[in-house]
Amino acid sequence: MRVLEIALLVLVLPLAAATWTNKGVTREYWLEITDVTVSPDGIPRPAMAVNGSIPGPTIFADWGDTVIVHVKNSLTTSLNGTSLHFHGIRQNFTKQSDGVPSITECPSPPGSTKTYHWEAVQYGTSWYHSHFGLQLWQGVFGGIVINGPATADYDVDLGVLFLNDWDRRTVDELHPVAEVTGPPFLATGLINGTNVDGSTGLGQRLNISLEAAADLVPITPYTTTTLDIAIGQRYDLIIHGNQQPTAESFWLRALPQTTCSFTNNTDNIRAVVHYGRQPPDVLPQTTGYNFTDAMDASDGR
Repeated sequence: MRVLEIALLVLVLPLAAATWTNKGVTREYWLEITDVTVSPDGIPRPAMAVNGSIPGPTIFADWGDTVIVHVKNSLTTSLNGTSLHFHGIRQNFTKQSDGVPSITECPSPPGSTKTYHWEAVQYGTSWYHSHFGLQLWQGVFGGIVINGPATADYDVDLGVLFLNDWDRRTVDELHPVAEVTGPPFLATGLINGTNVDGSTGLGQRLNISLEAAADLVPITPYTTTTLDIAIGQRYDLIIHGNQQPTAESFWLRALPQTTCSFTNNTDNIRAVVHYGRQPPDVLPQTTGYNFTDAMDASDGR
């Protein structure tokens, strides 16, 4: 489990209940999976990308749309087969598009293109990823955003924010280690495919609110200072930037929960949350909230 510590007030609101109907609109995407060399933490290593990026491009649709995704396998270096699974999407009458090799399909070989189609019967945020071998951890993943009813207004959609582990070794190097000694410690974590070091200082904590839904399912509102996010889990968040003139830049902190994850970078996976007319010229001076690094019945996790 990874804890997203944003040092802010969090308010989670359920989405409005409604009935799905097909809108007669088709959204079509073309994705290409390739072998690449990347340096998200400054150290180059082989990886895989979707349309040349990690994470891959976000699939956008409206509630009730039909979604068609063409996936081309261009893994000419690793010569891997591949697939694409749309996480959390209900494949009603479209089981052949679930993207799970050896269950719903055979892997797509290099040089081939496979077309997936499904109906957007839910709304909210999810993600897609390869379900073949360990390609997900090589970089084959991206976001899914299905627009639908909401209980609050917002001004700007900043897209999907991914948190993931990262190591300088490839998954092919890590897999035999895991088989012999168990889960290995990884070097660091990434926020939207990158990591920039910064220093922690003392200062005011961000006092803003978030409105969210979880995993395409309405949930009960609650207020908190940290947000626990399990592996693969998603939240839809609305941030209210209302702290000017006191401050306009704040640390977003992703803290790996050491009871069920292993990383050598436990306190420096961060990004800057900034609102204002000009880009920030100095690093934030906000401090993080304390949280219980545990996963048991006593703390409700």
